[in-house]
Amino acid sequence: MIKTQPSRFLLGAALLAIALLILPSAVRARECPVEKCLDNKCELPVCKCASRSVPGNHSLNTAPQLVVFTFVGPLNSDSWYPLRRLFKDDKKNPNGEPITMTLFVSDTDTDDYCRAGEFYRDGHEIGVNGVSDKDTMDSFISDDWEELIMSQKEIITTEAKIDKKDIKGMHVPGLKKKASDALFIAIEHMSDEAKYEARAWKPYDSSIVYGENIPLKNQAPLWPYTVNYKSDDKVCPDDVNVCNHPAHCYDGVWEVPVRLFYDNVSLPNVFIDEWAAPENEEMLYYTLVHNFWEHYAVNRAPFVIKVHTDWFKKSRFAEKALERFIAVVLAHDLQDVYVVSMEQMLEWVKDRKKLNEIKDSGLFKRTKTRSGVRCNMATLEADGKVSGTAMVLVESAILLVLLVVFIVKDRAED
Repeated sequence: MIKTQPSRFLLGAALLAIALLILPSAVRARECPVEKCLDNKCELPVCKCASRSVPGNHSLNTAPQLVVFTFVGPLNSDSWYPLRRLFKDDKKNPNGEPITMTLFVSDTDTDDYCRAGEFYRDGHEIGVNGVSDKDTMDSFISDDWEELIMSQKEIITTEAKIDKKDIKGMHVPGLKKKASDALFIAIEHMSDEAKYEARAWKPYDSSIVYGENIPLKNQAPLWPYTVNYKSDDKVCPDDVNVCNHPAHCYDGVWEVPVRLFYDNVSLPNVFIDEWAAPENEEMLYYTLVHNFWEHYAVNRAPFVIKVHTDWFKKSRFAEKALERFIAVVLAHDLQDVYVVSMEQMLEWVKDRKKLNEIKDSGLFKRTKTRSGVRCNMATLEADGKVSGTAMVLVESAILLVLLVVFIVKDRAED
């Protein structure tokens, strides 16, 4: 009898079939559709093509300009007080609701998660920034990303007593995401209810930097989109082949692309606290406003501002510059600018209400009925006063030392 060997093709097909049966459904189909993304096939609210056009056939006159503050990093006394002052209830959107923000909280240097609980109870969005910010992330595989993200989510929900269903988004620490497919595979793994049960979630991501060298003045910004289709020159305007974007597709995973903005010396940056602007309140304020007006005139894509929370510690001008910027965008003569959280912004993208419909729609309302761990406010305020007093004493001591040195030097020269 002649012995036959199975062909490599048949063997490969058999192995693939077995793999598809074994793998959970969430990670089976990652190959991108052959056809390009079309709005009549990729329909909201579960799918959206990458586009620079306002969703919902809006004109610039009927779509709101959404300003989204995303603060990234630890919550401690250095960031707690400035953020509370910046987002007071007296700052209101055109619909009469207080403005909101998104906090992507990291574990490192967060001294008390009750601060996250207080912001959550006050109606702000809390997201995940990961447990650490290590350079080794560039070599992470999907299991590493899964552990990093799930660990921080568990810490936030446990320590801050935040409802798991209200944690909607994630931000990669330092935006170090060269292994983008590994991250998106992790996102799909985390949505596996058989593995995580009630803890399963499919977060939106806001970590892909849109264009390595494409600052605002060169191209119109992208609107948020889902990663259902292969990236093209809209998503990767530099070079599709080297784009920091997943090579495969992931149904229903929302991406809020990160935009580069110019600082005052024409250098593009992601985080505004990394701008090469002098330590000058006027220049910081002017640079923010200049970028906003350039953005506002284009296509109403969300104006996403990324800030490290430690900026308030590093710059004594940061809070005042942001305060003045918020006052400008909320000016009464605009009436089409809303300062909202990233979660609220995505709600509008999916619902696409016109400007004259927003007030009665329930969109952009700041929920204050949520439970969350409470801080001992008296203790926090006392700590803040002590920290402030200590800083004054330190600065006074430094000035005294400098004065003594100057006097000694002056007498020595005489």
